[in-house]
Amino acid sequence: MMVRCFDDPNVIHVAGSVDPMRDIEVIDLELALADVETAEKRVKKAQGAAKTGNKEGKVELAFAERVYGHLQTGKAARTLALSDDERKQVATWGCSPPSRVLYCCNVGEADLPRGNAWSDTVRARAQDEGAGVVILCGKVEAELAELPPGDRAELLASYGLGRAPRSRRSRASATPARPAVVLHAGEKEIRAWTIRKGALAPEAAV
Repeated sequence: MMVRCFDDPNVIHVAGSVDPMRDIEVIDLELALADVETAEKRVKKAQGAAKTGNKEGKVELAFAERVYGHLQTGKAARTLALSDDERKQVATWGCSPPSRVLYCCNVGEADLPRGNAWSDTVRARAQDEGAGVVILCGKVEAELAELPPGDRAELLASYGLGRAPRSRRSRASATPARPAVVLHAGEKEIRAWTIRKGALAPEAAV
């Protein structure tokens, strides 16, 4: 989740001021509202299965109602305590991924690499959630994209960065919920998906 943590009179914020915590709440609310309709449909579908007396249908109904009730409060799916199997189940519904989030704090050049007071508030929130945090600067990323690979190290060093922001995002996203990316390349397509920490080959191949 990218959040703005810099002030620039030439870059107008849609809300009129810089407040990353407010922006996070808005994004979470938008995600939850988008998921409510999906979860409601799932509840109705499960109700039909439960009416037949099917035991699995009743279990699914209870689970769907729990997720739906949580989303109705305006909270994101990731804030609901779910087992690995339950997370996989919710993911099949088409809801936003109920996994840990990675906060990308977009700061000004002068605030690299540590960040600033705004990114500190995001870091505190991330710590409470068990989420990841990356400090980056959109302007610097744009500059890096225009440089040949061999010239990027010098620019990174000038900002006190040991690696490119994109690389740091990949490493920071390696949480227990998203520790690694599996790539599969075939003749017709290339696919990528994440696996949990400690997953064995059979599970990674799902």
